[in-house]
Amino acid sequence: MSNLDQSLDEIISAAPKRSNRKNRRGASAAGNGGVQKATPAAPKAGTPKNKQQKQQQQKKVAAIVNPIDEAKKLASKVIISNLPQDIGEDAIRDYFKTEIGPISACTMVYNKGGHPAGIVNVTFKRQGDAAKAADKFNGTSIDRGKRYMKVELVYDPSKTPLSARLQPKPEPAPAKATVNAAAKAKQQQQQQQKKKATKPKPKKAPKKTVEQLDAEMADYFQD
Repeated sequence: MSNLDQSLDEIISAAPKRSNRKNRRGASAAGNGGVQKATPAAPKAGTPKNKQQKQQQQKKVAAIVNPIDEAKKLASKVIISNLPQDIGEDAIRDYFKTEIGPISACTMVYNKGGHPAGIVNVTFKRQGDAAKAADKFNGTSIDRGKRYMKVELVYDPSKTPLSARLQPKPEPAPAKATVNAAAKAKQQQQQQQKKKATKPKPKKAPKKTVEQLDAEMADYFQD
């Protein structure tokens, strides 16, 4: 029977299956009681070698201040949208005043027909309350998931505090001249010690005999 007379299922079932060499190796190792050792992961580039270097890196990262984050902390206004038309600004004012903090202004946005557009602008009296409201209520479900409230933070990126504009003072690098001088002095000291160790000691003069001493005394008195 040719392939043209066979169905697709018969052609697929008759086709030889490819064996997975890796699976067969693993099965044979397991059947023989062998254990395949996992290849240790290579260390990532830039990983600190000890805890001290890791702590220094964490301090440097913590010292970096993001100006945008600092500007968001100073914001006091949010735009609340995707609200049902039956929710008015009084309900929003009372709710956010209770949940977040005192409010200085709360205004509803209306469409061209004079109906509520489901958008309310809220201004808090305290800095930081706007960011708190956005973090807490953005994406909150309304009417059991029929819609989700959107709370957007309004902030001015140009108004950044002094702490965000300052940068930490860089750590002074070790003086190369001092390090080189200390190494050179140590090297000279080692060379001097080697010279002293290899320098031959002076030979002592041999002791004179009694006859030699008597001869020298006789010569001295004769002169």
